[in-house]
Amino acid sequence: MSGTKRVKFSVADFVIILMIIACIIGVAMRYDIAEKLFSKTKAEDVRVTFAVSSATDNTNNAFSTGAVFMYGSETFGKLEEADSTPAVQYYENSSGVLTEKKNDGFYDITGTFVCRLVSTDSGYLLDGRTYIAAGSTFTLQCGAVRTTVLITSVGA
Repeated sequence: MSGTKRVKFSVADFVIILMIIACIIGVAMRYDIAEKLFSKTKAEDVRVTFAVSSATDNTNNAFSTGAVFMYGSETFGKLEEADSTPAVQYYENSSGVLTEKKNDGFYDITGTFVCRLVSTDSGYLLDGRTYIAAGSTFTLQCGAVRTTVLITSVGA
């Protein structure tokens, strides 16, 4: 007797190892890890138009050309142009007719951001993860100002 034991692999050991490898591949495919790691896609500058309703004076002042807006910790985009008009509120008068009234101290803002987006078959991605399309809303921050913007078009 030599005192050393020889390690023997059985069919069950081989099957267990194959199952572990299959699980790792399944997780990688589920979360598109391989595509994100080896993707050759590059971000490109894309114009994104937006609208903000009933913004305060402070928010209106933040929308100056060249201002950089953040989405969480990521850069959303740089403001290319913005136009603000006094906010309008509609209400029904006693006759049942819709009447327009200026909402003093509030503004409706429209404009264009230049954003770094990744183009995919299904649309555009912000920071490679967040889908951005017309009709989506984002809460953005510029300095101390936070506001919600409605995306009206992407790539226009």
